[in-house]
Amino acid sequence: MQLREGIIVKSQKYQENSKIITLVNTEGLATFLVRGAGLHKSRNFSYSQALTKIGYDYHEGRNSFNILTTGKVIESYAGIKSDLNKMNDALLIIEATNQLGIHLSDFPTFYQFLDEILFLLNQNPYHPYYLLIFRAKLLYLLGIGPIFSKCVDCGSREHLVGFDFLKGGMKCSECNFDSTIYHNQEVIQLLRLLYLIKLENLNYEVLSELPDLYPEAAKFLDRYYEHFLGYQSRASKIIKKMKTSEN
Repeated sequence: MQLREGIIVKSQKYQENSKIITLVNTEGLATFLVRGAGLHKSRNFSYSQALTKIGYDYHEGRNSFNILTTGKVIESYAGIKSDLNKMNDALLIIEATNQLGIHLSDFPTFYQFLDEILFLLNQNPYHPYYLLIFRAKLLYLLGIGPIFSKCVDCGSREHLVGFDFLKGGMKCSECNFDSTIYHNQEVIQLLRLLYLIKLENLNYEVLSELPDLYPEAAKFLDRYYEHFLGYQSRASKIIKKMKTSEN
């Protein structure tokens, strides 16, 4: 029997010994009841954990949830789960997937992309730009990608001077009448590179040669996500509080 494949992005306790899991696959987001998964000794426990790639089968529930009947772990992401920085970034990735997945239409492409970015994060030394690449490219898949290559008003590709968050793209010197546009060209060029780079051309060595502009680039994306999606990461706020308390 050939099993379906998916990556679990949410797992929560249900009743006394079961769990409800949400996973993403090539068809979308799907929710299943996993009976007995709340028991550590249960055979279902291992393939009901968030941030786990599984093979599975199910049958349709009569009244509420579809029920997982078969499961096996394909990838547990041990390299991520053993590194706090990687784990924090992976939690932000699956949180965004779970919260924003309803706005996606091309799930075959998104699932392949998610699978590849988690593979890179899992296998390579930690680098915060893996998370930025995920966040930047997700905007394209959501249909609201930033326009970095031309002026959003006149279409000119020359003399681009800043980024207009209200319109989601660059402004040229001729169309720039707003003093509030974002002018940090280093950050803009970095995000343009991360937005356009193909994952097959991405490795740790390439990332290591990029400028250290992570905090500024992350703030740029935070602002973009909030403006166009009204999205603010809850997990990000918790992680920041934890890091602050540690210091």
